[in-house]
Parts: sequence; C-alpha cells; structure tokens
Amino acid sequence: MEMMQSMSLGIQRLTILHEEPQIQIEDSNGNIRLLFTDGRSVEREEEGVGKTKVKTRWKKDRVVVKVGFPTVGGIRSGVGLTYELEGRNRLIVTTSVSMSAAGSPAAPLEIRRVYDLRDTSGGAGSSQ
Repeated sequence: MEMMQSMSLGIQRLTILHEEPQIQIEDSNGNIRLLFTDGRSVEREEEGVGKTKVKTRWKKDRVVVKVGFPTVGGIRSGVGLTYELEGRNRLIVTTSVSMSAAGSPAAPLEIRRVYDLRDTSGGAGSSQ
C-alpha cells in the first residue's frame, strides 16, 4: 500500500536523482519510486491494490506520471501525478485521483504539494 500511503500522508522530504530516462524519487519514509520518462509502460504489483500500470513522459518542462489501477467491482480508478519545477527553488507535485463506476465519472480529487529545493550533491541531479 506504499503508493496510497505516500499520496495520503504529507511527505516532508523528497530526494530526486535524475539520469535520463530514469528518475528515482525517495520520500522521507524510505519509499523509492523508479520512473522512466521514455513513455514505456511499467507494470508493478502494489500491496493491497494488485497490478498497476505506470507510464511516465515529459510534457514540455513537466514530468507527467499516469497510474492505472485494476478494475474492482466495476469501479475504475487512476492517479495522475505531475512534477513541475517553479523557478530553481521549488518543486510542485500535483496528484489527481479519478474514479468511475458504470461509466459515470466522479469529480477528481486534486492534491497539490510544494517542496523547497536544496541541492545536496554539490552539483546537478539531486534535490530535496
């Protein structure tokens, strides 16, 4: 349930390592997510959720992540995450959760978090 916990808890710190096409994001709880910005679809087994499909790509200067969950009881759900740099000192993470039952979508829930960036590596590539 790592994914659901990290979406619902206020994560205090993110450590981001980026070497195209891979982005590694570690939160302050020690959870690590690997994303690939070349658009490949990666299937993952999420505890308590089942098999998810994760697809990541660049959209201009934003990293866009789409997560598809298995359909359970006729309910489809998905999560979209957008990582966007604001200037050189802020990272904005927007999470959108959507659900639909019997083809009727509910209004999406959107969570927006803003992180102050600090370079801890002495060079480019790692931010907290």
